[in-house]
Amino acid sequence: MRFSSVCFICAAAAMACGITASKANATIEANLINGVTTVPLTGTNNAGGGSSLSSTNLTVGNFHILLFNATSNSGVVPTPALDQINATALTVTNTGSSAQTLTINLSDVGFAPPATGQPLNLSESGSVTFTIGSTGDSASLISYADPSNTQFNEVNPTPTSNISWTNNGTVLLPPRSATFSLGSSTAFSMTDVFMLTLNPGDDVNLSYTTATTPEPATLVMMVLGGAALLLKKSKKLKTK
Repeated sequence: MRFSSVCFICAAAAMACGITASKANATIEANLINGVTTVPLTGTNNAGGGSSLSSTNLTVGNFHILLFNATSNSGVVPTPALDQINATALTVTNTGSSAQTLTINLSDVGFAPPATGQPLNLSESGSVTFTIGSTGDSASLISYADPSNTQFNEVNPTPTSNISWTNNGTVLLPPRSATFSLGSSTAFSMTDVFMLTLNPGDDVNLSYTTATTPEPATLVMMVLGGAALLLKKSKKLKTK
């Protein structure tokens, strides 16, 4: 009886806080670009929701990538506390004879907002390890959230996170965030654009994440609202 009551309370709290059921996910996709060369990659759906992709020994124009992995939790049940896409690329090398730029576009659709009708916070973070670095090497990351739920659509951007490097070592991308609203939408897409410029022969490992959570003030209200419902029910049980 108590178990059923607790389940009912959790469901009521979720409704009160505007938490939604997770949407059916699409599949994470990536476009890797150098100059006129574009290498598209499509992931596979995972049991229980979400999707992932993995590819080895990629050649993208003048770049060689030993391993590229990416994941998305779109469609995971129950709806996670944060929606996210992330990518890791190992041994990314400029094999050309001049400085080159690699652009990685990563995107998925069908993300269910942690709370409906509330502002959401889009954030990005990551790191780049220069195993062979030199003056002029740089990287940048910018993330987008699209209420029209369109793959690779670049709207509602975060401020760009930039780094430059002159030697070997690991550099953290400065975290950036922005607040956006879904309006009446019940699902949205996330896209991030990572740009890497390397001198000839330079080599890096990189990892980065784009995530969406309730806007901090909204999150506090959700927690307080859920706690109040549980406390009220607990008092009723004690009086029986």
